[in-house]
Amino acid sequence: MKRTYTKKQIDYLRTGYAKMGIPELTRAFNKKFKMNKTNGAIKCAISNRKITCGRTKGELNKGRFKILIINAPLQIKFLKKNYPLYSRKELVARFNKRFNTTLTDQQVISFINRHNIRSGRTGRFEKCHVPANKGVKGIHLSPTTEFKKGHTPANTRPLGSERVDNKDGYIHIKIEEANPYTKAQTRFKQKHVVLWERKHGPVPKGFAVIFKNSDRKNCVDENLELVSRAELARLNQLKYSEAHPESKPVLLTLAKLKTKIFSLQNKNSNSAAEKQRHNK
Repeated sequence: MKRTYTKKQIDYLRTGYAKMGIPELTRAFNKKFKMNKTNGAIKCAISNRKITCGRTKGELNKGRFKILIINAPLQIKFLKKNYPLYSRKELVARFNKRFNTTLTDQQVISFINRHNIRSGRTGRFEKCHVPANKGVKGIHLSPTTEFKKGHTPANTRPLGSERVDNKDGYIHIKIEEANPYTKAQTRFKQKHVVLWERKHGPVPKGFAVIFKNSDRKNCVDENLELVSRAELARLNQLKYSEAHPESKPVLLTLAKLKTKIFSLQNKNSNSAAEKQRHNK
């Protein structure tokens, strides 16, 4: 439906456009006639009726800055006094009211920056600052809807629940063990490690539990093997997980043998070096 404007409204647009830009004219028009027109609607109304402002390009902004230049000493004094007291938005509103201008937030802020006017605020809470929520601890704002003490979330999983990690494919199981990261009384832990520890005790430091057949979902005890981190590194070098199932036992033995040889060679080398330093 095409929206029409009264003669009074058209005359107001014609008169106002000579002195104001579209955003200011829109605000003034809506305030005058108690309407809610957008900038685009006012621009279309002006364009359709071939209303011109009679200004050259940029003349309106030049006029605005001219106001700033003429009253600069008084305005600088006003801004220096009020900038520490008010936010930028409120400062601009007070500035326009005081000097009868229609400057935008950015124009006033640019004027402030050019004259090196500072608010003195750091953006941090100053020493002895009183928080806005002081004294509200323990206050129940909505006792009828808040969680009660001992409440169990609806998505809580019971002990023994399992899930598969999407990143590494390991099965995780929920156990009754303190979580070292969240301090919760339960946690999810790799299932194969849990099963191995139940039978053999805690995994020693520097060791890991691997799958003999590389199937991370086969967590039976016969498929689990305890290896040192050094042996695990050798297995990775030998591409153990990609090897044929029949060759895996050989590669496992080979990795342990190589690790042992390297350990003995390193031990002998250190002993010889120590002996040589002692002789000197």
